[in-house]
Amino acid sequence: MEVPVEAGLMGEVERLMRGPPKLGRAQAEAIILCKQLGITLLLVDDLDAVKVAHRLGIKVIHGLDILVRSVEAGLLSSSEALSYIERFRRAGEYGEKDLRRAEKRLKCKEGRWHSEDWNKDFYERFKEP
Repeated sequence: MEVPVEAGLMGEVERLMRGPPKLGRAQAEAIILCKQLGITLLLVDDLDAVKVAHRLGIKVIHGLDILVRSVEAGLLSSSEALSYIERFRRAGEYGEKDLRRAEKRLKCKEGRWHSEDWNKDFYERFKEP
């Protein structure tokens, strides 16, 4: 189902496209549609779009997060997800830092996903010295 941005909000789309930061039409329309429809979560990988969405009170999820969570939910195996990450790397789809972080999150023990490994690593980075 395609939902168009309301005519009265097209000025907001244009404003987001002018920046700062400048967004592409797709990212700008997605953010404005979230506001229009009361949607509070947006799938977006573009860093500028993430910043704007956060500024407007919209939470975001990254495409690689969905890949990792698919493993956690048992929809993909870790090896399948790692194969996708390698394809993304060859295609230049994501930054190397993001790809390495996703690979680390996909670390397996005995063929099973262990979210506690990710949680421990994640929280260690934010501990006070």
